[in-house]
Parts: sequence; structure tokens; C-alpha cells
Amino acid sequence: MFVLSEIQTLAANAMKTLLFISSFLFGQVVSGQYSKDTTISKWTLDSLKSELWQKSETINRMTWAYQLKGSITKVDTVFVRQDSMVINHMTKENKILYQESINLRKVSFKKDYCKGLIVKRFFDTNERPVFNEYWDGLCYDETEKDEDVKYFDSKLRQIERVFYNKTGQIIKRLTFEYQSYGRQAVYQFTSDYDNGKQKQTITKLDKYCFWN
Repeated sequence: MFVLSEIQTLAANAMKTLLFISSFLFGQVVSGQYSKDTTISKWTLDSLKSELWQKSETINRMTWAYQLKGSITKVDTVFVRQDSMVINHMTKENKILYQESINLRKVSFKKDYCKGLIVKRFFDTNERPVFNEYWDGLCYDETEKDEDVKYFDSKLRQIERVFYNKTGQIIKRLTFEYQSYGRQAVYQFTSDYDNGKQKQTITKLDKYCFWN
């Protein structure tokens, strides 16, 4: 379990690496404007982009871990139905900062319910979800030994960022599928509002645009 000092240290180290990579990439662009030699291998560029992605993801997770560790004072579990529950993590002002929705499923080889879709929502100060994770629950046979289970009870399927305008309307969503086949991509859902009507456009972007 992370303590606050460890979370801060990890986030700081990740930020230093992120700034270094960003500065390097920016330097390549600037130097290319003043030099005829703009050579940088695609492998090197892709490696830097991948490192930038990983560090950005680490910073995001460390930031939320820091906020949850320091702000959550109350946990409330609500059973919506027999096969689903919602767990709200709230601040001392009774504002939801983090929510976990769990759908349960019945399988033939197990007596108890298994976890199905798990949605983890992280909220801003206005109690609007701004970052979401969609997990698929893993179900193991009751005859399996503990050592056979690889310490995982779910796997991450999709992440999502949500953006709002000043009136609280959703203007953009970015989604990334971890388990998609072929070239991984980010889908941007942009919403425009006219006389109360919503118009949505979908754009396919490069994977590395997700954390921009």
C-alpha cells in the first residue's frame, strides 16, 4: 500500500522523465526548422512516444492515488440489484471523488457470483466523472489453488477522459481500448450543442494523443 510520501516521490520522478522526453521531442522539431539534418529514426520516435505515454499514465494514476488517499473519509456501498452494486468514496463534504460500479454474473462452475464489468469513475470538484476505467472481471474455478491464480481478478479493457464546457455539458470524450486488435487508436467523440440539440462527431486519432 502506498503512503503519501511514496506517491509524491513516484509522481515527481515520473514528471521529471516526462518533462525530459517532452523537451527532447520539442527540441527535435525546433532544430529541424534551422538545420537540414532532421534525421530521427521512426523506432526512436516511437520509443519516446511510448515512454511519454507510460509516464503520463503513471502521473495520472499517482495524482488520483494521492487525492484519494488524502481526501476520502467515507465509503458507502449501495446494492442496486442482486447482481450489481455501486461503491461511492466521498470526501468529508460528502462529495463523491471516486466511484466503483460492479456487475456480478453467475457461472456454472462456481457457487458464488463472479465480477463482470467493473467501471471505476474519478470525479472532479463538481462531482463530474473526468476519468473512467472499464475492467473485465476474471472468474476462477473453485478447485483452483491459490498459487494457480496469478494475483489478478480483473483486466483493464478501456480508459476514457471526459471534458466539459462551463455549463457542465460534455464537449469531448477520448477513449482508448487496451484489448483492441490491430493498430491501437484513440477515438475522440466531440459534441456540439445548438438550440438544445446535441450533434456528435467521431474522429480516430493516434494512440499517443490520449494524454495530450
